[in-house]
Amino acid sequence: MHEKNIETLREEATRLLQYGGELLEAMERNRGIVVEPKRDEPQIFDLESTRVRIDEMHSEQGKVEQLEMVLAVVGTMKAGKSTTINAIVGAEVLPNRNRPMTALPTLIRHTPGQAVPVLRLNHTGPINTLMHTLAEAAAHSDYREAIRGLQDDKDMTALLQFVKTGDEFQQCYEGADEIFRFLKSLNDLVRLAGEFGIDFPFGSYSRIEAIPVIEVEFGHLRGKADFQGRLALLDTPGPNEAGQTHLRKMLREQLRNASAILAVLDFTQLKSDADAELRKELVDIDGARTYALVNKFDQRDRNGDTEDDVRALVAGKLLPELVRLDDVFPVSSKRGYLANRARTELVAKGRLPDHKKEGWVEDFATEAMGSSWDEDDLADSEKVESAAEKLWKKSNFQTLLTDVIEYAHARAAALAIDSASQKLIKLTGDVSNFLDIRKTGLAQDAEKLHAQINAIVEDIEKIGKLEQNAQKATDDALANMAGTVDERFIMSEKDVGAVIEKYFQEGKMAEREEAEARGPRARRARNRLMQPARAPEEAKPATRNWFRAMLGFESDRGGNTDFNPDKETIQFDDASKAQELMETIRARVEEVMAHAEQDMQDDLMQLIEDFKKRFSDHVEAPAHMIIGDINKRLGDDGFVVKLEIPMIALDTIEFSSGEMLADAIQHKTRRVTRQRRSSGAWGTVCSWFNTSDWGWEDYSVSVEYAEISLKTVKGMVGERIKDSFNGLAARIHESVKEPVTMATDKFFAAFKDEVQKIRGTLMQSERDQQRSKAEKDRLIEDLVLLMRNVPAAREDSEELYRETQHWLSDALEEQA
Repeated sequence: MHEKNIETLREEATRLLQYGGELLEAMERNRGIVVEPKRDEPQIFDLESTRVRIDEMHSEQGKVEQLEMVLAVVGTMKAGKSTTINAIVGAEVLPNRNRPMTALPTLIRHTPGQAVPVLRLNHTGPINTLMHTLAEAAAHSDYREAIRGLQDDKDMTALLQFVKTGDEFQQCYEGADEIFRFLKSLNDLVRLAGEFGIDFPFGSYSRIEAIPVIEVEFGHLRGKADFQGRLALLDTPGPNEAGQTHLRKMLREQLRNASAILAVLDFTQLKSDADAELRKELVDIDGARTYALVNKFDQRDRNGDTEDDVRALVAGKLLPELVRLDDVFPVSSKRGYLANRARTELVAKGRLPDHKKEGWVEDFATEAMGSSWDEDDLADSEKVESAAEKLWKKSNFQTLLTDVIEYAHARAAALAIDSASQKLIKLTGDVSNFLDIRKTGLAQDAEKLHAQINAIVEDIEKIGKLEQNAQKATDDALANMAGTVDERFIMSEKDVGAVIEKYFQEGKMAEREEAEARGPRARRARNRLMQPARAPEEAKPATRNWFRAMLGFESDRGGNTDFNPDKETIQFDDASKAQELMETIRARVEEVMAHAEQDMQDDLMQLIEDFKKRFSDHVEAPAHMIIGDINKRLGDDGFVVKLEIPMIALDTIEFSSGEMLADAIQHKTRRVTRQRRSSGAWGTVCSWFNTSDWGWEDYSVSVEYAEISLKTVKGMVGERIKDSFNGLAARIHESVKEPVTMATDKFFAAFKDEVQKIRGTLMQSERDQQRSKAEKDRLIEDLVLLMRNVPAAREDSEELYRETQHWLSDALEEQA
C-alpha cells in the first residue's frame, strides 16, 4: 500500500517540480519580466534569484526521481565534520586533515552491499579543462615567480608535476586510499588555480547531480529493510575553509537544496565566536529541518556543562527557532567513529586488521583499552567487541543514529517528497505575488502606481515603529523577570534562614542532653551503678547525708559548665549525630529550594506568556493589519507574510545543595578535665560515704568532637543561594533576551524584506509605464499566460504536502 502511495506522490512531485522549473525558465527568457538586480530596489524575482530557484527545482527533481533524502553536514574546519561523517558511515571515507579538504561538496550515499567505497565523478570535463589551462600557464614565463613560491609546498609541487604530465582526473576511484588522493588533489587544484589567478569552474558543479559521489554501505544500516528510498550525506564546505570566500555561495545553495541539515558544532568553542559565521548562515537559510551535533563532548571536565546544559544553550541561545531541544546531540565523533568502525570490521571479518598497517586500530585500542593494551588484547575478539561496545556507549552516538540517521533512512522517500513540496509551496506563492503585482501595476495609471509606492514607504515606516514596540516589550519583560528573581531571592533567603534556625535550636537541645550525660552527677551515678551493692546498714542515706552536710558539702553544685545556650556552635561527642543533623538541614533546605525553583519557573513562564500575548497584541496584530492594507490596496488576495511568535527556551534554575553543607561539620580535639577517686586512704574513706566532692582528683584527657557553627552553615547556604540567583540573571539573558532579540530581528528583517520586494516590484511596474502601449499589452499577455496555471500548482503543492504528512504519520504509527 505504501509503495503504491509513495510512487503516486513521486509522480505528482516530479510533475510539479518540472512545471516550476519550466515556469522559472520562461520568466528568465522574458527579459521584460525579470531584470538585472538593483541594490536599492530588491524584487521578488530578478535574474540572479530566478537562476538560483531554477537550480533548486532541478536539484529537488533529481532527489525526488531517485527518492533520495539528502542530509547536509556542515561545520567549521576544526569542528570534526569529516570524523562525524566517518562515524555515521562506520568507515573512513573522508580524510581527517587539519586543513580544508572540501573543495567541492561531496555526496556520500548509503549503498547496500558496497563494502569498499567507490567515488564517481561523471562530470570531469570542467576540471580537466582547467588542468590543461594550468599546464599551459606553468610553461609560460609569466608564472615562474608563482611557481617558485610553491617550491617549499610538497603537495603543490606534486600537483604541478601531475599537471605538467598532461594527466587527467578519472571518473571513478575505488578504495579509501584512492579516494583520499583524489580529494586531496582536487583541493590542491583549487589552491593552485588561485595562485595562478585562474578561476576554478565552481559554477559547473552547482547542481547536486554534477558533484562527486561516494557510494558505500553504512555499517549501522547493514541489513536494514529497503524502504524504497535512498539516504545520502552531503559533505559541504565550511564557511571558514581557509578563507575561500567563493565557497560561501556554494554552501548557501547546497544548504538551501538539502532535505535536512546536520550542523556540527565544537563543544570546546560553543561559548566563543568560532561558530558564529556558520550559525549566521543557518539562520539566513532557515529552510530545511536542522539538527545540531555538538562534537568533542568527551573533553568536558567534571565541572563542565551537562548534556542538558548544552541542549538548552544550543536550542535556546545559539540556534533558537532552528533547532529543537530534542534535536541537539552532545557526542564524541572520534569515539563514535573508532567504535563503529571496529564493530563494522568485527561483523565483516571477525577481527580487526593489523594495527601496524591500519593506524586507526591503534587509535581504537588506546581509546577503548587504555595505553597499556598489547597485541594479545587485539587478538581477543570478545574483548575487542566488549571494548568497542563500551566506547560506543561513551560516544553518545546511538541516539543520533536512531533519531536522525535511521529515521531518515526509513523515511527517505517521503522526506525527499516532503522537502520538495515545501519548496514548491514557497515558489508558487512567490511567483503568484510577483506576477500579480506586476500585472496590477501595469493595469493602473502612473499616478495611482506612484501612490501605491509611497504607501509602501509609509508601511515600511510603520514596521519600524512596530520593531521599536517589540524592543520595548522585550525590555519590559526582562525587567519584570529581574524583579521576580530579586523577590524570590529575598523570600528564599528568609525561608531557608528560618529552617536553619529551627534545626539549629533542636541541635542545641541535643547538645545539652549530651553535655548533661557527661556531667559530674551523671558520671558518679554511673560509678555508683558500677560499684557492688552494699547492705543497708553499711551506708544509710541519712548517715551519708549527715556526714556530708557536717563536712560542709552541698549535695550537688549542679553545674554543667560544658553547655552554653547562647553560643552559636553545637558540639557533639558523637560525630554521627552531627552528620545526622546536617543531613536533616540539607534535606529541608533542598525541599525549600525545590519549592522556590518551581515557584520561580511558574512566575517566569507566566511572564513569558504575558510577553507572547503582548507581542501578539502590539506587534503581530498590527503587522497583519499592515499586510491587510497592502493586500487591499493592491487587490492581491494571494500575498501573505507568515508571522511567527518567537519560541523562547528557558533554562531551569540551577540549584543543587548536594555538596552545600559538605564542610559544615568541623572535627576538632579538646582537652577535657575529668575526675576520679583519689588514690590512698582518703579516697577510700570518701568512697565509703559516696561523697560527690571530697575524695576526688582531677585529670586531663584529649577528646575528639564534632562542631557545627551556625554562622558557617548560614554562610555556606547563603552563598549557594546567592550564586544560584546571580547565575539566573545571566541565564535569563542567554535563554530569553538573546533568543527573543534574534527571533524578532529575524522576524522584522523578513517582514521588511518582503515589503521592500513589493516596493521594488512596483517600481519596476512604474518603469514599465514608460513602455509603448504595444509593449505593455504584450507584457500583460505574457504575465497572464505565466499566471494561468500558478494558482492550481499552488493548490496541488499544498495537497502534496498534506498527503506526504499523512504518509509519514501512518508510517510512524506502524513502526510504533
